Amino acid sequence: MDIRNVTADDLPSLDLFAERIQATRSLNFTEDFFNWQFEESAAIANAGDNGFLIGMEGDKIVSYLAANKMVVWYEGQRIEGAWNHEWYSDPEAAGGGLFLMRQQISRNQFLGISGPSAQSINVFSRLRPTTWIELERLFAVVDVESTQDLMAISNEDVTRLLSGFKIASPKAGVTLHELSEFDDEYDRVWQSFQKNVSLCADRSSAFMQWRYCDHPKIKYRVVRTSGQAGTAYFVWREEQVKNRSEIVARLCEVIGTPEAVAAGFPLVWAEWKKANVAFGDFFNCHAPTLSGLIVAGMSPAMILDDFDLPRLFSPLATDPRKRLGFPFSLTRELGALAPGRHPFIYITKGDGNQDWPSS
Repeated sequence: MDIRNVTADDLPSLDLFAERIQATRSLNFTEDFFNWQFEESAAIANAGDNGFLIGMEGDKIVSYLAANKMVVWYEGQRIEGAWNHEWYSDPEAAGGGLFLMRQQISRNQFLGISGPSAQSINVFSRLRPTTWIELERLFAVVDVESTQDLMAISNEDVTRLLSGFKIASPKAGVTLHELSEFDDEYDRVWQSFQKNVSLCADRSSAFMQWRYCDHPKIKYRVVRTSGQAGTAYFVWREEQVKNRSEIVARLCEVIGTPEAVAAGFPLVWAEWKKANVAFGDFFNCHAPTLSGLIVAGMSPAMILDDFDLPRLFSPLATDPRKRLGFPFSLTRELGALAPGRHPFIYITKGDGNQDWPSS
């Protein structure tokens, strides 16, 4: 089997292959998205390839593995990495998917898989030592009635519980500014923030500008809050629930000290209220960031039989996963994270494109 990087010329054939194998079509095979997701991210990371691999037998496609390249910050050093998005093989092509994953692992010191199936993680974890990370889900109620209307179960206990979640009052002197770009001031906050991070994508201003401000399909809101406690940055999108009137805010990034985050989030919540949001949520595993949001009034999603806060909205659907798995592997030369360093991993739902509607 011949393995090489995908080019724009391969996209029509890949589209047909995916439609046959998956009975669906992928956004990755549209040229504007392909250029943004793979070519531009590889350029920002100064990577040697675009992360999108294809397996060929003669002129026939038998497998593909789509991952976007990135620089990874790992315990004070910059390493080469990628987040895997899609991985499919023709059932009749023995080993087609395995060979691609072996090749991808050999090219990256870090490789992550977002929201994997049991089948894919079964292969992935046998090729290189793998760490399983689950993202905590925090939420903040904005409108009790709208939130309850989205839930599968509705009763007086649910209403009382939703009414009991309160966001801290804004502190005097804290301001919020809407932004259209990430600049040098952001980089200063990020460079200070990353000192308290054990592992994450290196979220420089160039990376964040590409990921959120230049996204070809989704509109995000970016704000900076500032006050005595410091400066924090928040990124979210507002998702209209399909065929319904409700809107849900999907928080994607929170960058700042816990104190700055705690002081800034009430102003973000106020923006959600202006936008008629029902509730907002955030998937992350970085303990200091989560602690700042919890102090501000966000709450971990409750796993109760009669309190099922939905996760999917396009269309609205129940889903058993209230936390999301984001396993990753590092080369044996880098080794595993030291004990006590896992709470300082910063991974969000936006990694691996899991912040898309209905993901």
